[in-house]
Amino acid sequence: MKKLAYTKRYYLKHPKEFVLTVRQAYWKWPRQRRKRGYSDADLWNLDGFILESLLRWIKAFRALPPHGYPSRYVDDNDSEMGYNLWLSILDEIIVGLEHGLLCEDIFLHDDFDENRVKFEKGMDLLKEHLMDMWD
Repeated sequence: MKKLAYTKRYYLKHPKEFVLTVRQAYWKWPRQRRKRGYSDADLWNLDGFILESLLRWIKAFRALPPHGYPSRYVDDNDSEMGYNLWLSILDEIIVGLEHGLLCEDIFLHDDFDENRVKFEKGMDLLKEHLMDMWD
């Protein structure tokens, strides 16, 4: 079940608010996602929506059986080394995106600067290798 915006006590005192919340979370927003690809709720936290989507997509891309990797990592002597380097780059991008999601909750984590550095490193790698993500 989705997390409600308020406590149960609040909803008991304000039943119309509960009906509105349930209607939006279970009917309106999923319908908007099917029709437009995003919902109004996604736009309220666009950075989180983009980070979560990228993380999900790159993890799925990483899990695919290999059909190749970028030619800049092809080594005449050892093709396995180039493939392993590509996988490690994908892993670093995934770690960076995960730390980016932690940066969203700035007040919940004491190690914000450490998360921010890892996030920026992952985003730099994503920027550098975005056009290499094909299969």
